[in-house]
Amino acid sequence: MSDPSSDLELRGRVLLCLQTSLLGMVDSNLRAVTADWDPHTIRVRMYFDGEVTEAQMETASDIEGEVMASFPGFKVSVQAHCAPIAVKPPMLRAWAFLRRE
Repeated sequence: MSDPSSDLELRGRVLLCLQTSLLGMVDSNLRAVTADWDPHTIRVRMYFDGEVTEAQMETASDIEGEVMASFPGFKVSVQAHCAPIAVKPPMLRAWAFLRRE
């Protein structure tokens, strides 16, 4: 069983890192960013309107690099996904960003 206080601390660190990494990176097509974590892994999904462009994939890669730099020793995965316009994207463990719609 994991220590709830350490999980809460990791949650805060992950979300703060993601929000900092998103500064200046959000374009009008970004709908949501959601994350999940455990003591060894951080998973992030970025949801965009329409087909994911090369520039948006590059943004996801840049954010992945920033998260990796902040969490050495963790396996980090940041993926860019297309989100259906009429449906709220599925959340992992927490939202780091959610566009008002």
